[in-house]
Amino acid sequence: MAIVRVNSISTTGTSPASSQSSGSINITAGNLLIVIYRSNGTISGVSDTAGNTFTLAAQRDDNTAGIGRIRFWYAWNCLGSTTNNVTVTGTSMDFRQIDVIQYSGIQTSSDPRDVTTSEYQSTSAFTFTSTTFTTAQAEEVVVACGTGNSGPTYTAGASYTLLPSLGIYTGVQERITSSILTSSTSSMTSTSNQLWYYFNVSFRGAGAAASKNNSLLRLGVG
Repeated sequence: MAIVRVNSISTTGTSPASSQSSGSINITAGNLLIVIYRSNGTISGVSDTAGNTFTLAAQRDDNTAGIGRIRFWYAWNCLGSTTNNVTVTGTSMDFRQIDVIQYSGIQTSSDPRDVTTSEYQSTSAFTFTSTTFTTAQAEEVVVACGTGNSGPTYTAGASYTLLPSLGIYTGVQERITSSILTSSTSSMTSTSNQLWYYFNVSFRGAGAAASKNNSLLRLGVG
């Protein structure tokens, strides 16, 4: 089963608030749900109307030079809802953006997260290039996001696709792979010369597990 981005939703806000909701998004049980949130205020937690439990994959909370704070959560083998609404809570959250992304074809037998990188670039640059990472299997999706202190427009790096986000404060891009990435990097470009926070998080596809099970059955195992 190939990995597919099913849908996504993005909303932003400027004035200080104690919560921000994504708006309604149709999610299917068993899929992967990703929530990326950025604000200048304190971020407390995330929940949704479907009742999913979210795991924190990466965060930056230091708000260095006005870059803000950013979190990357996910819920794997998620509960479904045709009108799911994700809400992030906190204190004095302004200049905020929430991105919710859903993928099908992700491993459900155990936590599918593989690679996680979290980085801060302390010198201004138009382009950020991550440290190297290596994925565990051929079929994965790498979700990378970057935010800075300028609020620019973002462009995806080579081999990556920019997601249909509002992209005012955070740029989000993906790469769905069919071979193992060895000592790979991702990059993102902004229209502003800025400081950066940047994450890479990858998730294993279900295809590798299915292929292994089929091979065992052909050998008469199981």
